[in-house]
Amino acid sequence: MKDFYTISEVANFFNISRQTLLYYDKIDIFKPSIIDKKNGYRFYSREQFSELSFIISLKKSGFSLNNVKEYFKSRNPKESLLFLEEKISDIDNKINELLYSKEAIAKKISELNKIIKSNEPTPTIKKLEDIKIIPVDISFPYDNFEYEKSALKLKNILDNLPLRNVKFFYSVFKENINYENNMMINYLGAIVPMNFSYKDAKILRGGTFVTMKHIDIYDNLKFTYYKILNFIEKNNYEIIGDSREISSNAVLFLGKGVGSYIEVQVPVKEK
Repeated sequence: MKDFYTISEVANFFNISRQTLLYYDKIDIFKPSIIDKKNGYRFYSREQFSELSFIISLKKSGFSLNNVKEYFKSRNPKESLLFLEEKISDIDNKINELLYSKEAIAKKISELNKIIKSNEPTPTIKKLEDIKIIPVDISFPYDNFEYEKSALKLKNILDNLPLRNVKFFYSVFKENINYENNMMINYLGAIVPMNFSYKDAKILRGGTFVTMKHIDIYDNLKFTYYKILNFIEKNNYEIIGDSREISSNAVLFLGKGVGSYIEVQVPVKEK
């Protein structure tokens, strides 16, 4: 085995370009052991291979060249340890961000699969169980601005709770479920497990509901309500409480606008 290697040999061995090694030399990250003064040829020693291998592994782990330079400026093992532990924490944060992004994309895939596999939605009668929610009121006039304020408040609450993959809840007051109303949301929340303890959580009782899947843009949600109202009238039911809209909150682009896969539930009883 040779004691020294040319820049081309080192580049080929580590599957990097000569330009990379030249740049590392220029910015003082990895310099050749010898530079021939006559012809300018660069030579690297065998002992430098482990150092270059470590630099490449740091780069693959997401370290910038500035990070690498900082690391090699460490004056003692304790400084090196603190630097690397800090970088491990940065990598963990990036992994968590990627996992969150993956989860969000998986939700959209799941919702789109539901839409693709769904038949034309129609109202139906269902017996539903109690659910527990963390509610957030929406202030009058229940417009988009007030909705966004409440949605942000709910997000801040959930960011501080150990919950994942929650479904979201939206509701229209009983008195607003009619043909004259655009079905603006009056309050919202997150559905939590029945055994989850939270001071402001409340239980919404189950019972008999007329339900219908909404597979369309948000602006057309009122038409789903109108179909439910027509079903209620034809089948001699009456509304006895606020509606429930259950959604994963995965926003989808549906060609003519944004929407979601929502199950609308309206509590009823026979007249």
